[in-house]
Amino acid sequence: MSEIFSCVTIKENAKEVIERLINNGHEIILITSRGEERFKNSKETTLEYLKNHNISYSQIILDSLDKQIACKENNIDIMIDDSVKTCELVNMTGIKTIVYTSEINKNISTNIKRVENWLELEKEINKNN
Repeated sequence: MSEIFSCVTIKENAKEVIERLINNGHEIILITSRGEERFKNSKETTLEYLKNHNISYSQIILDSLDKQIACKENNIDIMIDDSVKTCELVNMTGIKTIVYTSEINKNISTNIKRVENWLELEKEINKNN
């Protein structure tokens, strides 16, 4: 898994949108199930990847097997994920969620707002300010 984590391609406009969001006062909290409990060396690989690609973030939460709890504990306003199930569960707690459409979820039906790319995501987040 470490090898897979280190070779992921950054989605188009992701870095730029994250920078603009941070510059506009948003906190970017990365919540991931990646972590030493599940994948050896994944913490080091993930942090190194973010550093090497100059991807900014406010905080990272690793080993998060229950994103509902992590979102509540960290006062998340908007949760973005490519897991429809995760978005639906987090949404049930009253937190706005957005599904980032991907190959693994494009055919899964949901009432949760979907975005197809980072520019759409940025527009959606800015609508909520």
